[in-house]
Amino acid sequence: MVSEHNSRGFDGDWIGGTFSLAVAGNGLVAIASGFAAQGAVWAYNGHPVAPFDLSALALILGTLLITFTWPENYGDSQASQSQGLQKALTAVKNDSKIAMLGLIQALFEGAMYTFVFVWTPILEDKGAVPHGFVFASFMISCSIGATVFNYLSANQKPQQFLVGTFLAAAAAMAGPVMIDSPLVIMVCFCVFEVCVGIFWPAIMSLRSAHLPEEGRATIMNIFRIPLNAVVCLVLANQGSLSVKADFAICACAHVFAAICTIRLAGLIKASSASQPTSSI
Repeated sequence: MVSEHNSRGFDGDWIGGTFSLAVAGNGLVAIASGFAAQGAVWAYNGHPVAPFDLSALALILGTLLITFTWPENYGDSQASQSQGLQKALTAVKNDSKIAMLGLIQALFEGAMYTFVFVWTPILEDKGAVPHGFVFASFMISCSIGATVFNYLSANQKPQQFLVGTFLAAAAAMAGPVMIDSPLVIMVCFCVFEVCVGIFWPAIMSLRSAHLPEEGRATIMNIFRIPLNAVVCLVLANQGSLSVKADFAICACAHVFAAICTIRLAGLIKASSASQPTSSI
């Protein structure tokens, strides 16, 4: 989207708002999907495969829309894959801001994807769970977060308000570790999803500002290596870890993400101060 935004000559200041609208729109579609999935389960007498059958139709429609309406971004067609990877690794090595962005993304998204696996069992321990409605509640919270991002970004830079966002996410993940009330746990989960809604447009804005256009996709894929490592490490130890331990790990990851964001803000400030200012 960043490449298309730039190629069309849109104002660079619009990118954050565009990301926020994208996250909010995604949330609205996800809310409808949650209700549709729960309805499909009820329509087929509680059959757990019904939502997957319904999702196949959405995937087919999405494929058709992408095929006939999206232009292709081929990047630099002259560069080989090995050259692209080498340039991306060099950028990560030489620019501490890029490396710090990757670490922040790995910590937050790693904890987020771990949450995807562990929220169901901790709620099911408290009784029957209408998964579709719970998911819709999460997506409503995520859309609220995207709206909050617009207000925060009007007065602060993403690296400034993300620190508080990560600390709020850490507190939300610590809730199920210390409290057994299903209502409080559900509130904590919704608070976390608000943080997710703030995180997505914020991290997208930071990536658009600090990742070079050439090799952006490759650098983002490099970021996914530690991200997937975090998730796999937690899931591989499910036999020896309790669900509460998983949430404690997620909370710690968010705290470290906040610390890294403070470091990133310092690097951005130092980089801006070192750039020469033009004189009239």
